[in-house]
Amino acid sequence: MRKRLIKMCEVGLDDSFERMLELVFEHSAQDFILVRENKAEACIVDFDNLQAKKNWENYRKDHPHLPIIILSLNENVPEKDFFVKKPVNLNEFVKVLNRLKRVIDDTRQSQQLMMDETNDTDSRPYSRPPQKEEMVLRVRSSQKTVNDLLIKSFEKQQVTTLSNYAEHTACGFEPDINPNDEKAIEKVTYDRSRRLQGLIEKALETAKTSGCVNRLKSTMGELLIDPANQRVLSSVKEQTLHSLMLLPTKNLYIETQLLSPNQAKEYIKNSSTPFSHDCLDEFLWKTAILTSHGRVPMGTDLHSPVILSRWANFSRLMITPHALQITALWADSAYSLIETAALLQIPQRYVFSLYSAMVALNLACVTPGISPRKKTIFFSNHSDKRGLFQRLLAKISF
Repeated sequence: MRKRLIKMCEVGLDDSFERMLELVFEHSAQDFILVRENKAEACIVDFDNLQAKKNWENYRKDHPHLPIIILSLNENVPEKDFFVKKPVNLNEFVKVLNRLKRVIDDTRQSQQLMMDETNDTDSRPYSRPPQKEEMVLRVRSSQKTVNDLLIKSFEKQQVTTLSNYAEHTACGFEPDINPNDEKAIEKVTYDRSRRLQGLIEKALETAKTSGCVNRLKSTMGELLIDPANQRVLSSVKEQTLHSLMLLPTKNLYIETQLLSPNQAKEYIKNSSTPFSHDCLDEFLWKTAILTSHGRVPMGTDLHSPVILSRWANFSRLMITPHALQITALWADSAYSLIETAALLQIPQRYVFSLYSAMVALNLACVTPGISPRKKTIFFSNHSDKRGLFQRLLAKISF
């Protein structure tokens, strides 16, 4: 069977480095090939080029989800998921390429599984949900049962436990960290107050207090935050919004303006720019995931148990990988973020992204001093190949 190569493009590389890259792909990293930008699955950017920042911004605007390898003498670059410091060491460069390959291979596999699942679902009637969803997990009395949530979601045909390419890459590409390494922990935290997420949250509070609609305007478009009607109107393109979430607010020039409900109504009516409409919770959830990029808000204790106040309405929200598994575990037992990833045998970044989104909607928090409550879930047998819900069912008494 012919090997499927990973398609890479380059931005800002000089002729000599491009030739060197071709040699690397020919001899040391034979799973890669250079192609044009419109066919690429990933990109290599020289961030020391005079037009580097502009090149990066343009590429991110057109391809907000694709991974980027950044080459630079300076470690202060906007993306460090696949950073290679100059002068480039061949062995280190190949290591980064291999890490990128694993991410893209995983994404391809997930996409294929999604296609297979969709084809299989299309071939059977929806009158009866899949068998693995036909079970009840008895959680705290204040929580919805997993069965209720999953059946409702399947009836709406909106939820799948397999995520698409965008949802995988929204969680970043960072490998798991050593939870005892303070420097490593710093790399998986972010200050939401210095990102667009923090600005949006502050604008929301101002709008609630004043009873107005808060208008945020930038050169990229506008956001109208309307808490009274629980909605956000946006003229910002979705791809552009994804890129803006990763930029520090110091790099964004945003004006705010309070509009009364009548003023907002007239403004929307007379605007020549079309607005998309999002439910407020959906927008805040999505904003948190995109800003988190596989990290947690600053000050989060990775070792303290997560307390879940209630289930998220997954039938309406952007679903990150393994979101239902993680939430089911937290609903039944209080485990830390690090323990959650280890118990479910999934990358930490998926746990961090979901937690960040739940914090944005006040659905969860970490609480130091509380001991984990291990009730019905046991995951120590790594050889057990049953699905999560089959294993949960085996431990539950009806």
